[in-house]
Amino acid sequence: MGNPDGSRNGYFTGSFEGAYHIISGLWINRTDSDNIGLFGGVNSYNNDTCIQNLGIKIAENGISGNSNVGGLIGVYATRDKVRNCYVTGSSVSGASNVGGLIGNQNVLGTTVNCYTKTNVISEKDSILNGNIGGLIGIASGSVIYCYASGNVKGKRCCGGLLGSLEGMATANNCYATGDVISSDDLAGGLIEYLYDGSLANSCSTGKVQGDIYVGGLVGKQGGLSGISNCYSSSNVTAASDYVGGLVGAQISPPYFQNFNSISNCYAGGSIETKGEHFGAISGYLDEESSISKCYRYNDFTINGNKILEDDKNSTPDKINGGIITEPKLVQAPNVNITLSETENTDQPVVVQLEIMSNNEIKKFSYVKVVQKINPSNIISNGHITPADYNTDINLLLSDFDQYSELT
Repeated sequence: MGNPDGSRNGYFTGSFEGAYHIISGLWINRTDSDNIGLFGGVNSYNNDTCIQNLGIKIAENGISGNSNVGGLIGVYATRDKVRNCYVTGSSVSGASNVGGLIGNQNVLGTTVNCYTKTNVISEKDSILNGNIGGLIGIASGSVIYCYASGNVKGKRCCGGLLGSLEGMATANNCYATGDVISSDDLAGGLIEYLYDGSLANSCSTGKVQGDIYVGGLVGKQGGLSGISNCYSSSNVTAASDYVGGLVGAQISPPYFQNFNSISNCYAGGSIETKGEHFGAISGYLDEESSISKCYRYNDFTINGNKILEDDKNSTPDKINGGIITEPKLVQAPNVNITLSETENTDQPVVVQLEIMSNNEIKKFSYVKVVQKINPSNIISNGHITPADYNTDINLLLSDFDQYSELT
C-alpha cells in the first residue's frame, strides 16, 4: 500500500467517519519506519476530532513497523476520541509502542468502545523494545469499554490489553483474554506496567509468562496508582522473581512518589515460580503500598500447592488475601459495537453488553442504537470527514447499577 496517512508529511489533523464500513486486506511492511498504521500519526492540535465507526481486517501479511505501530493508528496525540472501532486479522508487529489498535496514545486522547482480535508481536533485538499491548502499546489517556482477545508476545514489557498505562491515565471496564509471553521482564494479563494511573472494573483470563515482574492482571504497579474491582483467572509463570496472581510487584524507583493500592479484587488462577517474592494478590509491596478487601479462590495454587485457609502468612509479605468460594461480580458491562458494510445512514449499531463474573463472561442484554450521520459530512470516497458524533452510547449505560446483581 502507499504511505500511511500522517506517517511522513505531518500528522493527520481532521476527523474520520467510517460510517460503519470495513477496510479489508490492509497490510503494511515498513520494519525500519516509525508511526505506522492506517493513520501513521494523528494530531488535531487545538481542534476536537474523532475517528469512529470503522472496522479493519488485516491481511495475512500483517502490519509491521519499528516504533509507534498500530492497526488503526501509529501515534495518537489528539484531544478527542477514537471510538466504535475494531481491528481483526493476522498480526501487528514492531519494536516498541506496538498495539493492535493504537501504538502510542497521548495524554489528551481517549479510546472508547473498541476491540482487537489480532496477535501483537515484538521480536526485534533492541534495548528500546517495550510497551507491547493487545489494544494499545502505551496509553497516557483514558481507555474505556475496550477489550483484546489476541495473543501478545515480545522480548519484554507485554500486556494483554495495554503495554503501559501512565501519566494519570485511566483504564475502566476493559478485559483481555489472550495469552501474554515476555521473554524478559514485565508481563501482565491486562497491563504490563501501571504507573501513576488507575485501573477499575476490569479482568484478564489468558495465560501469562515472563521472567521478572509477572502478574495475572498487571506486571508491575508504581507511582501513585490504584487498582479496584478487578479480577484475574490467569495462570502465571515466572522464570525468575516478583510474581503475583494479580500484580507482580507494587514498587517504585527510589526517590519517586509512591502509593500503590489494590482493593476489592480477586485472583482465581495459579502461580509457578522459582523466585522468592510471590503472592496470590501481589508478589511484593513496598512500605507505602496497600492491599485491602482482596481474595483468592479456594483452589488457587502456588507451585502446585493450595494455600491453607488458616495460613495467612504462607508467602512473603503476608499478602495472600482471604479465601472465597463463590463467584463475585466485579465487572461493569463492556460495549461491543458490531459494524456493518452499508451506506445506510440510519443503520442500527448493535451494542452487546457483557458482564464479567469470576468464572466466565456472562452476556445478559443488548440494545440497538440508531446513530444518524449527516450525509453532507461524508466525502464520496469515504475518507476524511468532519465527524458528527452527537449520539453518545455511554449515556445508555448510566443505569447499569440496577443490573449489578445479575448472575
